[in-house]
Amino acid sequence: SSLTTATAVSAVTLSSLGLAFSDVLVDAIVVTKSRGGQGQAGALQSLCWSSSAVGGILSAYASGSLVQAFGPRFVFGVTALFPLITTAVAGLIAET
Repeated sequence: SSLTTATAVSAVTLSSLGLAFSDVLVDAIVVTKSRGGQGQAGALQSLCWSSSAVGGILSAYASGSLVQAFGPRFVFGVTALFPLITTAVAGLIAET
């Protein structure tokens, strides 16, 4: 099946929106959890940014091999899955 430019742009746009949503959601959770003190806020932000950096490095390292082994559609699906999981878990968080 042929992938049109509009379909590709739509898929990348939706993926970017999902990532932006999950990023804002994580920032909101960090702000909520760090109301106890400035030290805790710094530690949580450090953990979030470190996790993001490690994930970015691992995905950049493994993406070429995964695309060769499974194809681009599978890799895109796996990439889109993580922001969806974050969004789903957000529904389980009780607001205070």
